[in-house]
Amino acid sequence: PPRLVLRLPRSARWLCLFRMPCRLGHAVLLLIASASCAAAFHAVPAKIGVQTRGTFLRSLHASMRPETDGPSLASRRDALSTAAKVLLGVAGGAVLPLRQAHAASGADIWTAPLHNRYFLVRAGEQTWESEGSELISHPVYKLHMEKCGLSDAGYNHAYSAAETLSTLGFGATTEPWVWTSIHVAATQTAQAISSHHKISHHHVVPEFSFLDARGFGCYEGTPVAEARAAVWREDVKDQDYRMPPNEDGTPNESLRDVQVRVRQALQIMETQYQDLDIAIVAPDAETLSTLHCSLEGQPLVNAHSFHFSPGEVRLLDYRTRIETPNLAVSEDFGKLQLTGVQHNVMRVSNHLHINGPESFLNPQP
Repeated sequence: PPRLVLRLPRSARWLCLFRMPCRLGHAVLLLIASASCAAAFHAVPAKIGVQTRGTFLRSLHASMRPETDGPSLASRRDALSTAAKVLLGVAGGAVLPLRQAHAASGADIWTAPLHNRYFLVRAGEQTWESEGSELISHPVYKLHMEKCGLSDAGYNHAYSAAETLSTLGFGATTEPWVWTSIHVAATQTAQAISSHHKISHHHVVPEFSFLDARGFGCYEGTPVAEARAAVWREDVKDQDYRMPPNEDGTPNESLRDVQVRVRQALQIMETQYQDLDIAIVAPDAETLSTLHCSLEGQPLVNAHSFHFSPGEVRLLDYRTRIETPNLAVSEDFGKLQLTGVQHNVMRVSNHLHINGPESFLNPQP
């Protein structure tokens, strides 16, 4: 129910907003209520409305005494309701119902028009990825330069991503911003982007957790291909699938868990900025593919069809949400073909910017 604000002296106004979870808390609250109202009780007639002072005090005492034939603790709401009635009679104040606060759940952010253009950028290849060794997804390593920093190929990916952003018109008509995970590979990629586009460091925003790589739980430290195959096999069946936890504390996240994180990041950007170009830099494919899949309105079980390669950039412009014909692009951005997959519309747009309309000639059968 909505909370109530009483036009009362400051010493008593907080009572209807105060909450304590235990019997002792109730006792303290009700005793303070009695003390706060004592002076007022002596200043008014013995009978107030339908309740007397004696009735009120007896109800306070009863609320602290366990019932023999019911719950062990009387309702906190009943006791405070009684106190509120008497206080209102004493002070002659009015009850002002406040509009109930509704935290934005973000459920409609996936379908409503957005305020900004977003450029999703996967960080360049990391050192552990170049070695083709064991999977690393524990957050404790995200600042580990030797394991999670950019490899030689990763630096090339980062500079290529910066050039691709220029081709896609990043910051051409408005001020560009970069939101990046504090993961070392993402930070290095963001530095390459900001340097190429001469972006002030005030416009490079570090994100501490919402853009983290997906935690793979018990698959931490196993061969990369084996781990991803095992997890993806379950992801396509259930978006709430969580791999078993690991003893070292590696998060075991489902696609739904990742969606909750990226939704919160997107809501912050939508709240703070208007009509800007924002590059979102994340260290892995799972975070960005989940975000892209959700914005396309696709079930999360399809998230891996939005997979990002290291250094890949995609422009997402959902400021109008106009229906567009469904097209898809092959993985190497080569010849195009008509399909029923809607999520590749933006990839077609990116392809046109990079390769021109001649790439549509002689499509695959």
